[in-house]
Amino acid sequence: MERFSMVYVPLDRNEASKQVIPLASALAEAADATLCFIHAATHNEAATDLLEHLHVTRGQIRNAMFDQFPGRPEDVIPATVNQHPHSIIVMPMSAHPEGGIQELGPVSLAVIKKADCPVVFAPPGHDWNHWKPKRMLLPQDSTEECAAAVAPAVGFSSKSKSHLTLLHVPIYSAGILEPAHHALPLPRYLDQPQHAIRAWQEAFIERLCELGHVPEGVELDLVLGTGDPGEEILAWAKRIQADLIVLPWHRDLETADIFRAVIRGAECPIMSLPIANVIAPSVQAA
Repeated sequence: MERFSMVYVPLDRNEASKQVIPLASALAEAADATLCFIHAATHNEAATDLLEHLHVTRGQIRNAMFDQFPGRPEDVIPATVNQHPHSIIVMPMSAHPEGGIQELGPVSLAVIKKADCPVVFAPPGHDWNHWKPKRMLLPQDSTEECAAAVAPAVGFSSKSKSHLTLLHVPIYSAGILEPAHHALPLPRYLDQPQHAIRAWQEAFIERLCELGHVPEGVELDLVLGTGDPGEEILAWAKRIQADLIVLPWHRDLETADIFRAVIRGAECPIMSLPIANVIAPSVQAA
């Protein structure tokens, strides 16, 4: 089963970077991974000076590593992390100064475009000191690309002993009832069990497990949404009290309407997983 081995926390002199340390620590503990702080130094600055400026405690950096490299953070962070497969980056979201809408800052936007690993974004205004990944929500459309996100999510869920729920929201374009390209079509009547909705759910999960190379014996729950995908993801995250939304995306922010909608409205951390670069591994049952 695929495992994450490193959890990176980019630090700068912004207080927001310090606020995600408890979240990153919890992720590292859940994944049995090493916590590593990374700092892109634009001038000659000692690591101890940065930690003192942020008032980082000894407890927060216990058993953690600290890497510091010269250069711009939008270049240093992905370049460093991409050298270490099976890593996670944890970064804060920011609130837009006009209206308070959640968004990703310029460094975060650059990182998710360049990083080959998942990036976890934490919404602002939350205390993460008692956060644990107990319940995860993974949207899926049953295409081969999107299914590549299943194995990493299952691997983390298994290691952290969290519950993983799959969410399928069919996307129709131009009013034509056609599923996404190469996706499994829905039965005609979702509200009538006699039309084999249960059989379809089993076929959906079986297809995902096959495409995502998920080992036999892994139990997955599947729920269905029927509205706007972004709204359905946020609604189901609230309904199941998700601690983490695992959001596959194609690295194209210009067309990532669902991704942007979830970023704006999420009340829990979001793990963005670049499915275009995910290679589904051969995994074995834990």
